[in-house]
Amino acid sequence: MTNKKIYVNLGCGVNIMKDEKNIHWINVDKFFKDKSGAKNFLEGDVIDIPLEKETADYIICDQVMEHLRMDDVPVALNEIRRILKKGGKAVLIIPDFRSAALDWMSFDWEAGFNAIPYQFLSEVLFGNQNHEGEYHKTPFCAGYLHYVLNMVGLRNHELQFHPKGALPPKHPGVYFLEGKTALRNSQLVAIITK
Repeated sequence: MTNKKIYVNLGCGVNIMKDEKNIHWINVDKFFKDKSGAKNFLEGDVIDIPLEKETADYIICDQVMEHLRMDDVPVALNEIRRILKKGGKAVLIIPDFRSAALDWMSFDWEAGFNAIPYQFLSEVLFGNQNHEGEYHKTPFCAGYLHYVLNMVGLRNHELQFHPKGALPPKHPGVYFLEGKTALRNSQLVAIITK
């Protein structure tokens, strides 16, 4: 395994990544409890990642940061910086709150109530609320994401915007059906190099 690159799937939930030819995946989650006995699953929190300094060649953090309290966002980003190897890459994928709020405001609720878009937009804004880890607590927009990345010293980053209806961003570990499912809401993507 020493020849393999170490890829970390932070806040993996049910998306347990399996080792590949040259890649060893470490899946980390606080709320999901892997009952399959996967050797590459660690119970842990994104604000206190149970890995040594400079462990990861690559980190995916998909649909996780918005579930943190605003005070914990810089803590989590510092943890990502801590476990990322020099020259390593981290990818954060986060719902764009600004787009979701505009969608909410543009929907004609007075034309007749429709529970399906109401529930959909509510989940985009507030999370699906199935358990404690599924509430959205931090509203991200491009400006805030750029600000907080710079604040913790992750200045070498690129921000991308992926509009709803587009194909999801293609990065290892992204939790979509092989990149074939259209995005249900707009996403911000930060590609960070240490």
